[in-house]
Amino acid sequence: MPQQPDLLAISIDDVQPAAGKGGPRLWVRRLVIWRGVGDPIRAVTLRPGLNIIWSPDSGTENEAMGHGGGKTSFCRLLRYCLGENSFGSHALREVVARKIPDGYVGAEVVLDGEAWVVLRPIGVDNRHYCAKGEVLEAAFGREMPHTGLGALCDAITQAFMPEAASRMPLANPVEEAWEVALAWLTRDQECRLLSALEWRSAQTESHSASRQRQLSQADRLVIVRLLVNALSAGEMEASRLAEECSVKIEQTRRQRRRLQHLVEDMQEDLSQKFGASDAQADFWKAQAAEAVVQAEAAADPQLYERLTKAREDKDGAERALTQLGNQLAGLNADLATKTELRKTIDNNSAKAHTHVYDAQNPVCKTCGTRMDQKALDFVREREQERDDLIGKIAEIAGDIGALESNISAVKYQIAAAQQAAKPLAEAVIALERALVDQSRRLSAAKGDITMSTRYATHLGELKTSTNTIEQLVQLQSTHLNAASEHRVAALQNVDRLSLLFDAVLKFLIPETANGKIDLEQNELNLRFQMGGDRSTAAVDSLKIVAFDLATLLLTIEGRTQLPAFLIHDSPREADLGLSIYNRLFTMSQKLEEIGGTPLFQYIVTTTTAPPEAFQKEPWQRLELHGAPADKRVFGMDF
Repeated sequence: MPQQPDLLAISIDDVQPAAGKGGPRLWVRRLVIWRGVGDPIRAVTLRPGLNIIWSPDSGTENEAMGHGGGKTSFCRLLRYCLGENSFGSHALREVVARKIPDGYVGAEVVLDGEAWVVLRPIGVDNRHYCAKGEVLEAAFGREMPHTGLGALCDAITQAFMPEAASRMPLANPVEEAWEVALAWLTRDQECRLLSALEWRSAQTESHSASRQRQLSQADRLVIVRLLVNALSAGEMEASRLAEECSVKIEQTRRQRRRLQHLVEDMQEDLSQKFGASDAQADFWKAQAAEAVVQAEAAADPQLYERLTKAREDKDGAERALTQLGNQLAGLNADLATKTELRKTIDNNSAKAHTHVYDAQNPVCKTCGTRMDQKALDFVREREQERDDLIGKIAEIAGDIGALESNISAVKYQIAAAQQAAKPLAEAVIALERALVDQSRRLSAAKGDITMSTRYATHLGELKTSTNTIEQLVQLQSTHLNAASEHRVAALQNVDRLSLLFDAVLKFLIPETANGKIDLEQNELNLRFQMGGDRSTAAVDSLKIVAFDLATLLLTIEGRTQLPAFLIHDSPREADLGLSIYNRLFTMSQKLEEIGGTPLFQYIVTTTTAPPEAFQKEPWQRLELHGAPADKRVFGMDF
């Protein structure tokens, strides 16, 4: 059954260029690579419309393959001259700097009819220069200052996206807006056209690749919607206000849940203490006040004074015990000293008796002869020593007896004092407990008054939070409706983009293909039908090529905040199919006729041979080869 015609469908012939256009507003007129001043390696002239950079793939095993000629490096050098921070991976930049230490790349960039020159180092120099109205070789031939590319990037941003830039979800929206737009317009080959919102690969090691990885899918979608005028300031503001309401609603709900739990706990506690009542808050407050009165009436006003007196008595008893203990320790020390002294004297007394005996029998132990009168005097001296020691023993024995008697008396006093101190300590403990219990009862009674008062307050807060949530929900609904209304107004541009997407697919796959774009708040869907919905890797690549070209057509019509500038680095014939691949060039030629002069610049690199008619000027601008070295983009092997 034949497919019913779509009465709303258009063709690329229906594209209406914006009034007053006489060419692309932004395009690159020339790219030059220098080994040093006055020593160009390669100079490439580009044009508005289609520009083909071809690196023919070998047809025989003896010819160099088309890969490795430098197509991607050429694209990255263009991006570098348009403001991207680097022209290759760290490894490539190092080897280029080593081989071409004085190397530079320069470009003539035309913006709204005015030529800018851009000069950026690919060697070891660190000067980056851009200026309006100069000649490229003259600027490089003199001592140029380091200006950076900020002036050019700012001019491009102000020329195309002054409104979109300020609203992009970026850390520094105005400074970074052109960088992310350029990423979309010059997709990495490594991304292989697998997703409409994937523009940079981590393999490229570029600043914009890092930037894209920091952006969520939702952020990138916002950027696309802003750039194709499918997201107005009114919708963003209404969505922001709706989101603020959503946050406040959730915060208020969390607060209300906490209040609800608190009120329920208070209600259970007060009900258990005082019972339930219809007028609960007032009833509980009155009951709590009465409990305070009763607690205060039952309190012993003399309790603290009694406790103070008991503590003083206990402290006095403990001091007396300490004094007795010190006295006992002194007596014990004296007793130990006297006992030790008695042992010494006892020992000396025994020796004295021996000395007396020896003196009373003064016979020479050698010859047995009795000793003279002097010996008798010596006897009397020894006897006197013995008698003195016996006296000392008696005296020390008396001292020891007195000490032992005193020790016994002090021990008795200590026992009595300990017995007297025990009830004093127990009285202090009992009075302290009584004081704590009394304070706790008073505090609990007063706490119940506070709880019943807070219960009434929290009930009011609970009611207020309920009303606040209802008001916020109504306000959120108002903002969501406003955002929806703004979105409906912006859908005219989305609808036009969808029709152009369909027109591109119909041109690439005549009579059998249909396409549709759903660009909504949270998703971008590229739909492709050819005898039913199709979604394969090849079809996905085709859809993204068609999406970029449809956006280019929408830009030609003056409906986006983008320049009509596009680079496709090696869209694979294996993905698209040879017939579709060939029609891509035919369509590009047809687009050049819109408005009488090319209103865009579209740069395509390829290893697959373009149709024969395009293998020449004006479309083919450069032919590269993997070998010999001078046919590569840098004119040498690395």
